[in-house]
Order: sequence, then structure tokens, then C-alpha cells
Amino acid sequence: NDTSFETQVTELGSGANTFTWTITKNGCAVSDDVVITYYVLPVPLFGISGTNGCPPFTIELVNESIGGDRFEWDLGDSNDTVSAGTFTHTYITPGSYTVQLTAYGYADIPVVVDTLVTVYETPVANFEFAPDTIYIPGQFLSCINESQGGSAYLWDFDDGTTDTTKNPAHVYE
Repeated sequence: NDTSFETQVTELGSGANTFTWTITKNGCAVSDDVVITYYVLPVPLFGISGTNGCPPFTIELVNESIGGDRFEWDLGDSNDTVSAGTFTHTYITPGSYTVQLTAYGYADIPVVVDTLVTVYETPVANFEFAPDTIYIPGQFLSCINESQGGSAYLWDFDDGTTDTTKNPAHVYE
């Protein structure tokens, strides 16, 4: 368009792109080359074996990024960074941790992706029972659950039976 100097360029390829601009008027043509370099930023991606568990909680991390010149992992539980592609890491202390992968591209521009890892408090199993001597048949055992931090319970009475209630009573045959 000889009335406008604006030209739209779309779908550039990565790297150097050469454009020739030719103007023709009254049978006369003039042209010029323009080189536009397009730098594609990396797309950081990673696979993780799990995002929640009890300590010691071990995860495996796999760098699945597209592009990038170098990578850094921040595992959220120390000031250390890791540059490995595939590795395992173990969380000892309960809490929430942000696992972050930074991919660096052109001019060391960082692009970041992250996910949250939750390490639960370990429950403490504790119980009392009464009586300490049982006469069969007919007498039952009362179990008093004094555990902390539990959400599900499994009692094994060593006679082939189990119970999942919090405070069961059991009759031995």
C-alpha cells in the first residue's frame, strides 16, 4: 500500500527472518531487505511423581521443558537450587512446599512453572484396652483410641478379624 508504511508480519519462525520490501511506482521498483530475529522463549514443563504424602515423602521430578538454554529447580525447602534434568528429592518436615522450575532462554530471560507439594503430619497411633484378661465365650474387649492426627483406623485383632471404627469392641470366639 503506497499510502502507508505499516506492514504486519505474522508467524515468524525462530531465529533470523529476512523480508524483502519492494515498492513499485510508475514502472520503477526499489527494494530493501530487513532482518528480524525472533527469539522463542522456552516452555517450562515438568513431571512429578506425586504432590502429597507423609514424611519422609520422596518425589521424582522430570524436566519435560520445550526449549531453554539452562534450567534451575527450587524445591521450596532450602536455599539450594538444582540443575539436574531428572532426580528425586525427599521432604522430611511436614508442610507445604512450592516446587519451581525456571527455564532460561534468550538473553537469560526466565520463564517459571511451579506446583505445590504438601507433606502431612504423621499421625501418632496410641490406644488403651480393657479388660486385660478376657474370658470366653461372651466377654468383649473394649478398645479406646487415643491416637492423634488419624482420619481412618484399622484394628487387627489377630484372630482373622479387623475393624475400622474409631473405638471398637471385639468378642473373641
